[in-house]
Amino acid sequence: MRTALNNTLTLLLLSGLLCPLVSFGQDSLNVRKVGDVKVWNPPVTANVHGSILATTAARSGIMLFDISDPVSPSELGQYPFYLPGTRVEYFGNYALFIGSDSLSSNRLYVLDISDPAHPQLNSRTSRSCNGFAVWGDTLLSQEYSNGTNVLRLYDLNADDIFDSEIGEFSVRSRLLKGVQDYVAISLYSSDELLSFYQRNPDTGFL
Repeated sequence: MRTALNNTLTLLLLSGLLCPLVSFGQDSLNVRKVGDVKVWNPPVTANVHGSILATTAARSGIMLFDISDPVSPSELGQYPFYLPGTRVEYFGNYALFIGSDSLSSNRLYVLDISDPAHPQLNSRTSRSCNGFAVWGDTLLSQEYSNGTNVLRLYDLNADDIFDSEIGEFSVRSRLLKGVQDYVAISLYSSDELLSFYQRNPDTGFL
C-alpha cells in the first residue's frame, strides 16, 4: 500500500488478488500507480482507516490524508511529533502509536482523529511501552516499569483510557495481535511458543 521514495507517498492499486499463493506471479503484474502525495520527511509506516490514511515520519509526526480519491490524495491534518513509531492502529476515532519525545521514550499515545484537520492527543502511558494490540474494545499494552515487564489491559471505551486498567499479567511479550475473540501472544522464553488466548466473559482469559 505504500512506497517511500524521495519523500513521496505513492498509492498503489492491487487488482485480482484472489489467491496470493497461486496467482502471485500473474497478479504482481496488475499493480499500477494511481497517485502520490508529497510528505515532509520519509514516511516509515502507513495504515488506512476508511478513507483516511495515516502515515508517520521522524520529526514530522503523524500526517492524515484523504484518499477517497486516490488519484488526488489531499492532506487533512498533522500532529507534530519528534519520533513516532513504525506502526499505527485504530479504534473508532482513535489512532494509536508508540513514540518518543524530548522528555520520554517509547510511550503509547492515543490520538483523537474525529476531526482529522485538527487531531488532538487524548492520553498516553506514563510507562515505557514495547508493543501493543487493539483487541475488540480492549487495548493490550506491553509496558516496562521499575525493572518489571507487565502486560496491561485497558478499556478503549473509557474517557481516560490509561486510567481504566482492567487487568495485568507479569509477562514479557514480543508479539501481540488480537483477532475477534482471540489474541496471539509470543513470550520471551526458552520454548519459543506462540500462544493463543480466548476471552471469557466470566473469567477474562482461558
